[in-house]
Parts: sequence; structure tokens; C-alpha cells
Amino acid sequence: MRLLTGGAAAFLLVLAQQHVSCGSSDDPTELQCRDIARTYSFEYTNECAGTVSGNVVVLQGGCSINFALPGTYGGSVEGTLNGSTANFVWHFSPTCAGIGSGNFTVQSDGMIRGSFTGQPANLPCCQQTITTQFTFSPH
Repeated sequence: MRLLTGGAAAFLLVLAQQHVSCGSSDDPTELQCRDIARTYSFEYTNECAGTVSGNVVVLQGGCSINFALPGTYGGSVEGTLNGSTANFVWHFSPTCAGIGSGNFTVQSDGMIRGSFTGQPANLPCCQQTITTQFTFSPH
């Protein structure tokens, strides 16, 4: 058996630390998060866009998540997952511009349900605060 020393040992130590960096320590202040990175079928509904559906890819690095939904009232999301819930900032598509915030919950069956509220800044988009409900179903 050969012992690892020097750089090889340090590299393995860093890998081990990264492996426990999201939810595996005894530190009560550390975020714990589920792995939700995958492709989903989505549907979102609001009073301005009606119902929009398609596919979305959720990306995840540790407990940070991001994804983008297509459509005029779509946009990009950046947030933090803690356990099975996430809070996020919503950036409307360039057509609408504007910003909002929201949250979602990952259900036991892997579905994601949530909502966000925000106000588009540009015409021709609704010039009012809108609330969007969304559902993601894993493929």
C-alpha cells in the first residue's frame, strides 16, 4: 500500500471538504440543499402572459441555483436553495425588463411549485405588478 503525501494528499483533502460543503456538516448555520439540477417540463401562468409551457434546465452549484424561462414574460432566476425551498431574484426578459422576487418548494415527488412577483419596466409588457405561478415536472 502506498501513502499519499504532499500535493496528492492536499488535493484529496480539498475534494473531501468540497463533498461536505452543502449540508453534510454538523454546523447548524450551514445551508442544506437537495440536488435539483436536471431538465424539467414547465408551465407558468400570469395575468399578462396567460399560460406558457416548455422545457427548462435547472443548474445548481452547491446550494446556488439558476435557470431561465423563455417567453416575453420569462426571464432568468438566481437563488439559494435551503433544504427543499428556495428564495430567488427574477430578472424579466430584455423585452419586459424589470425585476421581481419569489420562492419555490421541491415536492417529495421531485416537482417544483412556486411563484414570483415583479413589475415589468418596458412596453409592450403589462405596466403593473404581476404574480406568476409556476410548476416544474422532472423528465
